[in-house]
Amino acid sequence: ARVVSERFEYGQKFCNKLWNACRFALLNLEGYSPAPIEESDLHLEDRWILSRLSTVSEELTTLLTRYQFDAATRALRDFTWNEFCDWYVEMIKPRLREESSQESRDKGQGPEDGNKSDSESSPTSDPRPLPSGTRPAAQRVLVGVMDQLLRMLHPFTPFITEDLWHRLNEIAPERGLLQPEPAAENVMIAPWPELPKDWQNESLESRFERLQDTIVAVRNVRAVYNIGPTTPLTLHVRCPENVAADMNEVSEQFDNLAKTVLQAAGADVQRPPVSASFALADADGFIPLEGAMDVDAERKRLEKKLEEIQGFIKGHEKKLSNENFVNKAPDHVVNDVRETLANLKSQEESIQEMLRQLKRD
Repeated sequence: ARVVSERFEYGQKFCNKLWNACRFALLNLEGYSPAPIEESDLHLEDRWILSRLSTVSEELTTLLTRYQFDAATRALRDFTWNEFCDWYVEMIKPRLREESSQESRDKGQGPEDGNKSDSESSPTSDPRPLPSGTRPAAQRVLVGVMDQLLRMLHPFTPFITEDLWHRLNEIAPERGLLQPEPAAENVMIAPWPELPKDWQNESLESRFERLQDTIVAVRNVRAVYNIGPTTPLTLHVRCPENVAADMNEVSEQFDNLAKTVLQAAGADVQRPPVSASFALADADGFIPLEGAMDVDAERKRLEKKLEEIQGFIKGHEKKLSNENFVNKAPDHVVNDVRETLANLKSQEESIQEMLRQLKRD
């Protein structure tokens, strides 16, 4: 019963995630006009989501024809939640707010707030310069991806997808990734997706995965050092020149998704003093901490915590060095002490590394 309850709860969260992302999209389709999507108008994130959409569509079709419904569900769930909602929708927000934000700024006033989901941040609250002429292409790709996604999701979540399909029809009755055409009245009678295989680009997906890993690493630095999400950071990346070129191509997304400016990227980049560091598969990242936090206060806090943990380590080591305890105590008790000791030593290493990063040369 508990497992069933957890699955229902996860299903509810998934549907909420899908609903909020699609609702955000629908609220940002004002001025949408159907037209063929030109290759020259596509941004990196557009080409990435189309590559992933084609790949997942092909994979999903194969899994369903083999009656592997569990694997099909996982593949579609991961694409919807992790890639479409968490990454693509977030990445195109600056492009979607382009016209409405600029118009509000020209008038000197902001939009009405209303009720906002996690995908509905204020489109005019960001003072950063906006891209030019990219909103129509972002809208067309977003509409096209939503259309195909709702078709794929319909066998698994029929009611919410039918509702969203009708809402999409009201705003974009004519749409299409290849060529705009009138949308089916109901999603259940819309053709199953058949997307061009030449959209699939493993190299692009690999490059994009590096961007995602970097942004996640920056967010982890914020979490570890208790740096607020609105505090600006700078990023220095030591990497081969081809990786540096990729980083520079998507530099605006570091600011958009992690409030971080890519300060430098290349093979000659040196680690700045008092900086957090992280390692990627083919790059090392550094984030200066001076100015982003009270370094001295954080060092004192960590030193105190390290002292406490080292005291616990000594106590557990003393207990395990006692032969009477090891031989007479129940196995599960001894194992618990050993496991706790291992966790404490791991914490000790992490804190020592943080203190090294906070050290002024």
